[in-house]
Amino acid sequence: MIIVLIVFLNRESELSSLEKLFETSSAKLCRLYGRRRLGKTALLRESLREHGGLFFTIPEQTRKGILHSINDQIERQTGRRHRYASYDDFFADLPALLEAEERLVVLDEFQRLRSEDASVESTLQAIWDNQLQESDILLILCGSVIGMMRALNEPRAPLHGRFAWDLHLSPLSYGAVRLFYPVASEKERVTRYSVFGATPHYHRLAHERGLKSAIDQLFLDEGAPLREEPRLLLELELRKPARYQEILEALGDGCRSVGEIADRYGEPASTYTPYITKLRDEIGILRSDDPLYGKKRNQRIYFSDPFFQFYYRFIYPNLSRLELGNTNDVLKDINDQLTAHAGRPGFEQVGRDLLRKLNGTTYQETKIDFSELGAWWDKEHELDAVAVGDNTAYTLEAKFTREPVGPSTIDRLKERSHLFKQACNRRKVVPIALSRSGFTPEAKETIDQDNLIAITLNDLADIYGPVPHPNP
Repeated sequence: MIIVLIVFLNRESELSSLEKLFETSSAKLCRLYGRRRLGKTALLRESLREHGGLFFTIPEQTRKGILHSINDQIERQTGRRHRYASYDDFFADLPALLEAEERLVVLDEFQRLRSEDASVESTLQAIWDNQLQESDILLILCGSVIGMMRALNEPRAPLHGRFAWDLHLSPLSYGAVRLFYPVASEKERVTRYSVFGATPHYHRLAHERGLKSAIDQLFLDEGAPLREEPRLLLELELRKPARYQEILEALGDGCRSVGEIADRYGEPASTYTPYITKLRDEIGILRSDDPLYGKKRNQRIYFSDPFFQFYYRFIYPNLSRLELGNTNDVLKDINDQLTAHAGRPGFEQVGRDLLRKLNGTTYQETKIDFSELGAWWDKEHELDAVAVGDNTAYTLEAKFTREPVGPSTIDRLKERSHLFKQACNRRKVVPIALSRSGFTPEAKETIDQDNLIAITLNDLADIYGPVPHPNP
């Protein structure tokens, strides 16, 4: 009960959007996609629990194997035996398979159908146009291979323009992750976010364990469920994952560009570009950032979820040590470096999410209103997050150090904020400092004199509000 409630505290807006599909009786073709482990299936099963319907998981098999599995799933869910020999017959018969008052049908891992038979989209399009759209069915195509699922609605795709509901399920924001930890301090919430990232499944495994115990039992122990997790995810999506693993290990070790990755292995940069594109656009575990109002040739590559940065920084390079049973040595290395890791990338992403949270509000007597959000850097300077509105720019530095932020850090923030103000050509810039350990008296004096915004972890907790404690 606790776990179920936590899951849907974190996906309230998505569940609400799904519920709106039932407000009218017209047929709707829908698409839900996003990388694995983000909670797509849990979201859909919650709707099925509420409204009834049918849920089909498409296996990774041949056409005959898929149809055999579908027939078996129909019998298990309805008690009726069917022996469909073609996708055409199955699609056309979907409304008849539902019980009275039921409307929802989910085809999970739909990309496996498309991968096995490219004509399945045309088949479904013809049956939708000629039969299904005259019913009251809610048909949801769900998948985890992002590139393939996105292609369903490309301009020349057979199903283009037919999706009445279309949701790319994103990783959780920090504001959603903290809901897993009702009794934790804000510092621990940030640290756990930097370890288990933005993926609800990993927090469901970790939330009832202490942090050190969670890392030990979920990553390091023999048989730990997350010890091989990214490797297994890649093997499910890729035929030859070795080159991809090279890229991810390099990023975990601090590389931030195609050039740096290529130099590490002594290969031309062009060797890695298509692999990075696939990891970013089809699997969704990388993102590419250009400096906002900077030069695009300075593009950097990051993990889209702090979990993968943690894994490829601490776990993947140490798999051989773990195989030898040296878990205590690996855990000590993690403990020694965890604060630095939580600062980057975890706390930087917390800063970005905080700006999104504050957008459209007035905070510390300052109106925050912007339409662009990113980061900025040049050859010598860098800002963790920047946001730009019509007349005002906002700059943010996030420091997760054990010591309070001093005046030198505030002076650097002011200097870099002025440079960014010139780069984006805005009339005003508002610097924001986010600090784990607060600010020294001297820093506070500078902050007050120059009207900067200073935010501590206590302020962060106030901004997001208390975390409800679900009752068992």
